[in-house]
Amino acid sequence: MLSNETYRNVLAFAVVGSLAFFVDAGVFTTLNTLGAGTLASRCVSILASFTFTWYLNRTFTFRTTKPASFVEFLSYVGGMQIGLLTNFSTFFVVLYLSDIAKAYPVIALAIATLAGMVINFMVSRRILKK
Repeated sequence: MLSNETYRNVLAFAVVGSLAFFVDAGVFTTLNTLGAGTLASRCVSILASFTFTWYLNRTFTFRTTKPASFVEFLSYVGGMQIGLLTNFSTFFVVLYLSDIAKAYPVIALAIATLAGMVINFMVSRRILKK
């Protein structure tokens, strides 16, 4: 059974992750439409999404009271590497395997986001917890 705090953390993390999906999808779609290419667009969009989730998870989900720092951000991004690799590789595997996802890359983006979410929650909780 989850504690009330853990339940609140999971729910808040899901809300932040859902909002981050729109950041990720918006940046990716904009850059890809402008001709940046799939790989470059995805690299920039995932960085934007990670920055967004770091800030909201530290202030809203885990309510840390320590000041934000670049070192914490790097630690967060470093800790997210397994989730990042899961997200990134799932995105390209889905694009490779699905003609529908090739036509609508945001589908692959949604699947990839879900694939990395559980891993990222566990790591975020350890890094950003008070």
